[in-house]
Amino acid sequence: MATVPSSEVRRLSERIASIRPDVSLVDCPVSGATPRAATGDLMVFCGGLDESRSKRKAYRVLRLLSSSQGNEHYLVRVPGGVGRGSAVKLSNQHLAGTHISCVAEIQALVAKLGMPGRAAHRLLMSGPGWCWVLGHRGVSMLNGLIRPPTSAVSIFVKDMGIVVAEAGVLIVRCPLAALVQQQYVFAKSLGWGNDDDSGLVRVWKFAEIDVATRE
Repeated sequence: MATVPSSEVRRLSERIASIRPDVSLVDCPVSGATPRAATGDLMVFCGGLDESRSKRKAYRVLRLLSSSQGNEHYLVRVPGGVGRGSAVKLSNQHLAGTHISCVAEIQALVAKLGMPGRAAHRLLMSGPGWCWVLGHRGVSMLNGLIRPPTSAVSIFVKDMGIVVAEAGVLIVRCPLAALVQQQYVFAKSLGWGNDDDSGLVRVWKFAEIDVATRE
């Protein structure tokens, strides 16, 4: 259910098949962190669901779990076999990690421009550039909330590292992912590994920019 390279999931599936042919692996990572776990709104990416009886049964169980929370639309069936669910999750983490870094940078720019942080945030949320991360992590940055973490800095050190490593294996240039990964590594080196990932915005304090505000 964690973020892992899709190649590792495929290798695990092959190993299980060689030892227990009667056991099937469902590639089923989740996304949403603590807040959405608490409300039952986790996004579930289901890969490796072929027509075998055991996997059809596994999918029915997942549907029941999702529908019991009233959120079956968060259960996404990913075609293409084992590894595809993890591939989508990895892409999702690239987007989320990059968006957090981008939102932190925008908040710092807004502060330096002398604009009231909360008013600017409301305006940005009403424009075409809005995103879920801006709405959620942006508020955390303005509030200066770093504990308890909804998702820790260390998680994105790991996840962005996996993105960069997989891109290297596949020979795909991902310069933005590499740059963002180093921002999380820097934040962790400052002792912020267990803090909320929105605390990444504190990096701009070294430029004497403090985003946290009541305005």
